[in-house]
Amino acid sequence: MASAGIRKNRNGTRYQVWWRLDDGTQGSKTFDSRALARDFKNELLAQAAANAWVDPRRGRVLFDDWADHWWRLWSSSPRRSPKGMETTESHLRCHLRPSFGRRQLRQITPSMVLRWQHELEGTLSHSGVMACRSILLRILEAARKERLIASNPVREVEAPKPRLDPEQVFGHQRRRTITPEEFGHLLAACRPFYRDHFLIQVGAGLRSGELLGLRRRRVFPELSRIEVIEVRYEAGRFGRGFKAEPKSLASVRVVPMCDQVRQAIARQLAGGARPEDLV
Repeated sequence: MASAGIRKNRNGTRYQVWWRLDDGTQGSKTFDSRALARDFKNELLAQAAANAWVDPRRGRVLFDDWADHWWRLWSSSPRRSPKGMETTESHLRCHLRPSFGRRQLRQITPSMVLRWQHELEGTLSHSGVMACRSILLRILEAARKERLIASNPVREVEAPKPRLDPEQVFGHQRRRTITPEEFGHLLAACRPFYRDHFLIQVGAGLRSGELLGLRRRRVFPELSRIEVIEVRYEAGRFGRGFKAEPKSLASVRVVPMCDQVRQAIARQLAGGARPEDLV
């Protein structure tokens, strides 16, 4: 059974709460008044009874050290996207470590997180701020589950709202797609080598990585369909190459082929091709 008590310190001027819990945890904390010491002792015993007590000394781990531990576990997943690893590592290095790196986990408070979030809003887009916030949330949530901290301060801070875009509100925003006429001008101006590539990509609605990872065995001209699954990636120091599946399973799909796409693929595969050859 957990036990705790209050005693005066050696000088007799302050009050010390000592505890010894069922899991072997023991320690003490000093307060200026008996009332504060009594409140802490009662809260400690209540949390111990609910199995919610977290020894504050465990939160002395530096954020940098815990982030290294979290990264090793998170990045070891064989299904982790190299591109996602590159982006996460960049956000962690550039936007999280400079602010929290040399702080102990127990020192990171909601007000500190809010101030950091406001600073990011001045330099990053809304999506960038949300990406950094998500990483911090996951790192501190892992610390909470390991009982290094009692709660996750990020959960106590409201997420930032997207900035108001007047052009979008009033319907003046520029479109993000090109018209068939503009695409025709692009084909006319580009080198002949790339025309079939652009025709396939635009005609089938493929992302660049999906087009560069498209193999002969995923093309079915007789059925006018393409199976999209393998992708090519470029992830800086995390390498480059081909993945057997995309980051999101929602990207695995079947897309139809129009006549122009079918003809462009046929030109690329003229002379025959093995199933594993790239289109």
